[in-house]
Amino acid sequence: MGRNVLIYCGIDWAERTHDVALVDDSGQLLAKRHITDDAAGYTILLDLLVEYGDSEENPIPVAIETSRFTEARGLKAYAGASPVTRASGKKSSITRRWVKNDRLNAAGYLWAFASITASPGAKAHYRRRRDERGDWHAAAQRNLFNRMLGQLYYCLKNHTLFDETTAFPTALAAAA
Repeated sequence: MGRNVLIYCGIDWAERTHDVALVDDSGQLLAKRHITDDAAGYTILLDLLVEYGDSEENPIPVAIETSRFTEARGLKAYAGASPVTRASGKKSSITRRWVKNDRLNAAGYLWAFASITASPGAKAHYRRRRDERGDWHAAAQRNLFNRMLGQLYYCLKNHTLFDETTAFPTALAAAA
């Protein structure tokens, strides 16, 4: 049995505390809470959602407003997709990130892996990194993930759909 009134949850995300608001489909404020960024705060949030009918069969949509990633490079670093360059004197090295969001990184690894077989542009980009640049599989795949995160960020920021011809312009021309 579903709800008659649609309910939405909005969270204004901050560093240590968050403001939560529940509204109905007409915009009427149903509940408002100020929660902390810990287990007690998340328990309050979950209890509030359940109180207003959140269930596995009929979940309440949640939107989170955050200014955490104001640039694509912040998201790429958080996901562990962007490389780390270290230089000291005459020597420099480029390595992968060790401090990252492991779940997002694992999802990105799978996303890039699936894209190599499903997307001609992604496959051409990956092959170019392997063949022309001499990257190992993991490095080429991480570079593809880095590029795809930048494309995702662009699409979300500009409210546009993904277009492969825009995302991989030279790769598609060479593949055709």
